[in-house]
Amino acid sequence: MPNKVKFNLKNVHWALATTGGYAGTVSEWPGAVSLTANPQSDDYVFHADGIEYYEYHVNKGYEGELECALVPEAFRQQVLGEVKDSNNNLVELDDVEVIKFALGFQIDGDAKDNYYWLYNCQASRTAIEGKTNGESVEVLTEKLSFANKPDPRITVGTNKHPVKVKTADASTTTAGSWFSAVVLPNVTTG
Repeated sequence: MPNKVKFNLKNVHWALATTGGYAGTVSEWPGAVSLTANPQSDDYVFHADGIEYYEYHVNKGYEGELECALVPEAFRQQVLGEVKDSNNNLVELDDVEVIKFALGFQIDGDAKDNYYWLYNCQASRTAIEGKTNGESVEVLTEKLSFANKPDPRITVGTNKHPVKVKTADASTTTAGSWFSAVVLPNVTTG
């Protein structure tokens, strides 16, 4: 039975990119609050003979934001390039190499859960935010902006590159198998 609705983001994970794909180690990202990923594309239309003669669409991935309780220290070090000093403080440096990663997550459905991996992601630094408590305590969250693009390290079919993978109605995937390693596409046509 297909889903009618979806709700409840959970099971956020990430894995470092390697030369040929993704590291075997997948790390949990606890405290997910919300995730938004907006599609990015370029559309080209060529006019000839008084009509739209040729159209071309370029999938440029997604740009989005992950809101969470706290960005994990391991992510800050391995992806954002922060380093620990001799006092175990995290230090942000000015000249940091961009580290790519895959971002996985689950969104519940009324009939079955939806699982995703976004490939070839890169993240930007988080804002620093603080607020005085009033009559009650307000939990502050951190927001991580990210973008992903087609992954040139993975080829599908005839020189095509994946942007994301998502379970479908007929998928037999469970959270345990989906997040044990980054799921790579297994497509033989294209």
